[in-house]
Amino acid sequence: MATGTSMQIKVKLFASLRNKIGKKELEIDISDQDDVRHVIKSLNFSEKDNFITMINGVHCKLDHRLNDGDVLSIF
Repeated sequence: MATGTSMQIKVKLFASLRNKIGKKELEIDISDQDDVRHVIKSLNFSEKDNFITMINGVHCKLDHRLNDGDVLSIF
């Protein structure tokens, strides 16, 4: 079974999220099929929390599909 192409994004964390992970930035590998929701789940954050998410400085929703080299900011 074929999987998606591997890509890398940068994740910037703010406020209590930064404290929970212990870092302000992460570089993570994702597939070309992944969206913001996938990243939030992979970081063990609850979707029920009220996040502000931005891709490359522009507000986005959890179903936004990610691209190689994107910068995802989570507040």
